[in-house]
This record gives sequence, C-alpha cells and structure tokens, in this order.
Amino acid sequence: MIQPNGILRLTDQSSNVLGTALYNKPVRLLDHTNLSTNTTVRSFSTSFVIGILTSSRNGGYGLTFTLSPTLNRPGAESGRYLGLVNEQNNRS
Repeated sequence: MIQPNGILRLTDQSSNVLGTALYNKPVRLLDHTNLSTNTTVRSFSTSFVIGILTSSRNGGYGLTFTLSPTLNRPGAESGRYLGLVNEQNNRS
C-alpha cells in the first residue's frame, strides 16, 4: 500500500507475513545485440531508503534484494525463507 506520505508499506503488524515490491518493467542485464557469440553482462546500480519498524523486541524481520527471471515464487514462505523459497525448494 502506498500511504498518503508516499511511503510504501509492504506488511502490517501480523505475524509470519511477507510483502513484495516489484519493479514493473524488465531490467535487461544481458546484451544480445552483440554480433559475436559472447554475451555482455551489463552492470547497474540502485539505492533504497528503508525503515524497518518492529513492535517486537525479538526481531524477526528481514529484507532481500533479488534479481529473478520470473515474478513467480511458488510456495514462498516468510521467516527464515525471506519470501523467496520454502523448505522443499530451498537452494533451488
């Protein structure tokens, strides 16, 4: 949810939830216009201002920045899996 002050809020204060923000256009990191057989990998940079607010003294919040070829994360779980994988597909 984008709040009136422009802040993007990804979760509420519920337990074991995950929030996701996705860039709405593909970021092209491979240059296939090169006529040789080699593919050039482009570099990029980005910056974020992030605030993690917690009402728990035990922590439990995490953040990842991920480059992915797909928007799908089947069965992604919160907690130690950081909304990317789950116990069955961990390390895949």
